[in-house]
Amino acid sequence: MTIAENKRVLRRWLEEFWNQGNEATAAELLSDEIVDAPSGSQRIAAGADALRNFVRSWRSAFPDGRMTIEDMISEGDLVAARLTWRGTHLGDFMGLAPTGKRVAVTIMAFERIVNGKIVQGWGEANMLGLVQQLGAVGSVGRLTVPDLVDVPSESSSGLSDAEIRAFVDTWCRRLDAHAPPDELLGLVDVDEFEAQFPGGQRQTRAEFAEFYQQSLGKFFDERHEVRRLDFHPDPLGAEVRLLVRWQARQRTDNPSTDELLSRDVKQRWRIRRSPRTNRPVLLRYVIESTEPVHPSSSS
Repeated sequence: MTIAENKRVLRRWLEEFWNQGNEATAAELLSDEIVDAPSGSQRIAAGADALRNFVRSWRSAFPDGRMTIEDMISEGDLVAARLTWRGTHLGDFMGLAPTGKRVAVTIMAFERIVNGKIVQGWGEANMLGLVQQLGAVGSVGRLTVPDLVDVPSESSSGLSDAEIRAFVDTWCRRLDAHAPPDELLGLVDVDEFEAQFPGGQRQTRAEFAEFYQQSLGKFFDERHEVRRLDFHPDPLGAEVRLLVRWQARQRTDNPSTDELLSRDVKQRWRIRRSPRTNRPVLLRYVIESTEPVHPSSSS
């Protein structure tokens, strides 16, 4: 079969079975002996029936779920695709009761196609991001994720290097996962937090929460990559400077034209140990500048 024909097989599998639940398509396109290896704690036995049941479990948990093909390439009998699964959690999923929350999950899929049938597959889904969006970070089946903010402290007031790095990582992870506002605001000082943006705009904690909530409806597939991190601990906390590569897709009326955005964002933070929880919290959050990243320089 040609490369174009192999791509067509994968498109049909995703559109007609993942999105529409067409059992005839699954019977037509899957080898009876297919071996598929998904990511994380999920496991699938060999055979087409096991893979069909796996897809059915996702469709049952997210009845309005839809798989979108973002990119697809092929070489020989292998087809690779970057995908996004979007849906509303309305059924049991990996032992987690329905939450009613919308999710967007990035998936990388590699499929081997021989004579018009999928005979082998490998999948890597952002399962951590998924369970974070469902508010279930902790324990889901065999997946256990510690909160990186809970690094043992070396001081009752100052912050260790490990705590600072863990705090930055946790903040970016929660932004990537579109954590609920109360979860993100759990990292923000209750009494004295202030955000500042280019042009002199300032926000209180409540105003920042509203700003964050609005951004959840505008963007998806967000990524915050820390490209430079400098910090200076002191007896009361730490001054932190970052260069963050922010990437996201902006929602439009037509999903096929959702716009990919990329910016380099210079930030300055002040963090301290909370007297309420004894954990690091963000006291001051300053966006100093943002610079567009052109495709040729985004790598």
